[in-house]
Amino acid sequence: MIEEELKEMYKFCLGKGWVHNTPLESVWKEFQHRNKCFENYFQNITEEIEEIHILIGEAPPYYPNAEFPKPENRKYFYDADQSHNTGYFKEPCKHFLKAEEWGIENPVKKDLLIELAKNGVIIFDIFPFPVFQSTDIR
Repeated sequence: MIEEELKEMYKFCLGKGWVHNTPLESVWKEFQHRNKCFENYFQNITEEIEEIHILIGEAPPYYPNAEFPKPENRKYFYDADQSHNTGYFKEPCKHFLKAEEWGIENPVKKDLLIELAKNGVIIFDIFPFPVFQSTDIR
């Protein structure tokens, strides 16, 4: 996807009321950041993995301020610098990681991401923007 296509898609979705109001000039940068997080994660998947688990979904947006979503409030699955304490991250960890690995006190998201990768877990977002929970597109 090229920048112009992504921005046009975003403007269409914004016009439909499906997505949060993010400044148009930052949409491409945020898209690239998410892709970089995914690439970093994907590098931890080795050839020795016998089975790949692909989950397809869209994480719910975490934007408590609808007027202008603050970047620090955004929660992406593959971003190691963001919280691990979200349902859409904890549930795959509970399912695919051994209980003792998930049950560690004060887990570090980067370490959990590495363990998920070693277990062949990949999550694909079905849409390039977080959308409102209450919309028809969800």
